[in-house]
Amino acid sequence: MAVEGPQLTAPERSHVRAQRQPRQGDTPRLSLPSSESRPTTSGGSRVRVRIFSQEFVVRGNTEPEVVRKVAEYVDGKMREANQATPRLSTERVAILAAMKIAGELMQLRGAHQQLQSDIADAVRRVEEILEQQLEGQEE
Repeated sequence: MAVEGPQLTAPERSHVRAQRQPRQGDTPRLSLPSSESRPTTSGGSRVRVRIFSQEFVVRGNTEPEVVRKVAEYVDGKMREANQATPRLSTERVAILAAMKIAGELMQLRGAHQQLQSDIADAVRRVEEILEQQLEGQEE
């Protein structure tokens, strides 16, 4: 990613959940799940962020600076989508931004899987070489 994001590794923790439907004039309240495995508690921090000219209050156990970076990243993706197609509604801009972010995530997951596979192959080759060396010493 261009912006260093949170270490939210599990897919079920990598999204922002709305706490309730905002009323007209309300600042929407969102909950960003913790980067740890425990659920968000009411004792977490609250961070006010602005995404695509809308203000949100994000609650959770995630560090406030991480929440700000996530919000900046989402805001940037929404602005990119809006520049490409400026006449779309905010909802459609959000969907395009989400699709772009999901595409990036899928690419990174694929690259991660390939790296894991490459590392496993390298470890197997090293093990084979070590076994051959050890067998040669025993003779």
